[in-house]
Amino acid sequence: MNRTLSVVGISGTAIYLLAVALLCLERLPELQSMPLNNLGDFLAGAFGPVAILWLVLGFFQQGVELRQNTEALRLQAEELHKSAEQQRQLVEVSRSQVEAELEVIRYERDRAAKAARPQLIAQGVGAGFNGVEARYETSIKNMGNHATEVSFTFDPPMKSQSRERSPTWSHGETLGLSWTYTTGVARSPSTLTISFIDAAGTSGSQAYLLKPVPGQHHPMVELVPH
Repeated sequence: MNRTLSVVGISGTAIYLLAVALLCLERLPELQSMPLNNLGDFLAGAFGPVAILWLVLGFFQQGVELRQNTEALRLQAEELHKSAEQQRQLVEVSRSQVEAELEVIRYERDRAAKAARPQLIAQGVGAGFNGVEARYETSIKNMGNHATEVSFTFDPPMKSQSRERSPTWSHGETLGLSWTYTTGVARSPSTLTISFIDAAGTSGSQAYLLKPVPGQHHPMVELVPH
């Protein structure tokens, strides 16, 4: 119980009991001769105010404890809020770290994949014309990593082509390729697709657009990465 309420209760009780004792001191013979039921009624009436006093003090004490509990709950809620905020900040930091690590992993993976791929550099296209059809040719150099199971595919298909496959294509190696059109000379765009398996064992391809370009005697071809 609160110290102030305890002091008030004890002091009030002591003063009240002292006053009752002084009032009853002169009438002590009457109390001694009083029947028990009357004596009980007297004692109940005499100590009733004391009981009421302590009941009121208990009510005030409950109010004090309730306010204390409320304050304790408020402080606990603030601590929980601060803890939750700290946890949220830790989660944000952890998330940022994970995202940074994933970004590094993606970068390293992409760099490794790029390093494993061949880098194909096509030269210009030349042509020879025999009066009926033209034979076009070009050279393609691999400036990247080595490749295997290389294939050359035209769409639409050509009348003939000098190379359809190559088992390997080393770094720095140049492969020649020639072809003739079913129409005799280049009349419409077509596509050359070079498929391969790179040094990491991943399938890949490089496509080129073959664009007819008007020439002096017959159409020439421009090879454009596609």
